[in-house]
Amino acid sequence: MLSSATILSMINGYVFSKSFFGAIIPCVISAGVITYYRKKYSRLNKFPLLAGIIISIILSSMVSFWSSAGYHIIPFVSVFILQYALTHKKDFTGAMVYPLVFFPLLINDIIGAGWSYQWASWCWEGIGGAGLTDGLFLQPLAAVLLTYFLFWMRSRKEHLVVSGNMQGV
Repeated sequence: MLSSATILSMINGYVFSKSFFGAIIPCVISAGVITYYRKKYSRLNKFPLLAGIIISIILSSMVSFWSSAGYHIIPFVSVFILQYALTHKKDFTGAMVYPLVFFPLLINDIIGAGWSYQWASWCWEGIGGAGLTDGLFLQPLAAVLLTYFLFWMRSRKEHLVVSGNMQGV
């Protein structure tokens, strides 16, 4: 059994590490967005959304790799969520993209930490370990900004982004 001093040391080491900014803060942001938009999330068609996220997690975990710089995730989920947001604009806001991109990336990061045997030593530095420059923080933020940009492009008169049903055009 772990003593309370050991547990306190582990918590203290984690909270003041880079992982706090790379994993915990994006998790809190995602929880806040889910709480704020809970009615909009309940109106989404969940089967294609969950199926796309699961397929994205599997594909990302198959092509992700470790190097001397850290764990590199190829974020297939961002492409799927952006496409889903463009085709479901009436039920979607740009901020809703953040948790839908963050949580699959977090799952892939946890899988990568398990592959490097960090679970055995209670070392979670690999999850969000690059702090504010970690992909767990930046990738969802980039996806949100790109979603707002694509929504803006689609709303323009010239219709520079084509999405949805094009019958009768």
